[in-house]
Amino acid sequence: MRLLTILAGYCGAAAAGSLTFMLVAAMAGDSSFSNFGKIFPFVAMFGAVFAAPIALPVILFSEIRKVSSWLLFAAAGLISGLLLIVLITDPVELLTTDMFVTSLFLGTTTVAALTYWAITWRLNPPKSAAQ
Repeated sequence: MRLLTILAGYCGAAAAGSLTFMLVAAMAGDSSFSNFGKIFPFVAMFGAVFAAPIALPVILFSEIRKVSSWLLFAAAGLISGLLLIVLITDPVELLTTDMFVTSLFLGTTTVAALTYWAITWRLNPPKSAAQ
C-alpha cells in the first residue's frame, strides 16, 4: 500500500512541477493557454524522467530511514533545479544574466519536491509497525 502512496506522490509532484513551470513561463512570455492541455502530459513526463536520478535516491533514503522532514525534500528540489541549470546551459552565464530562468527552474523543482512530501508524508504518512 505504501508503494501506491509513493507512486501517487511522484505523479503528483510531476504534475505540480509541470503546472508551475508552464503557468509561470506562459504568464511571463505573453503566451496563450490554448495548447496547454496538449503539451501538459509531455512536460509532466519530461519532469518525471528528469527528476528520477535525484528523486529516487531521496525517496529511498526517506522511506528506509523514516525521515519525513520537508527540509530534506526542499533541498532535493533545489539540488535538482541546480543540476537542470548546469545540464541545459552555461551556469555562470545563466546565474549572472537571466535570473528569471534560474528562479523558474529552482522554483519548479522545489514545488514538485514539496508536493511529493505533502502527499506521501503529510497527507498519508506510513503506518507504524505497532498499529
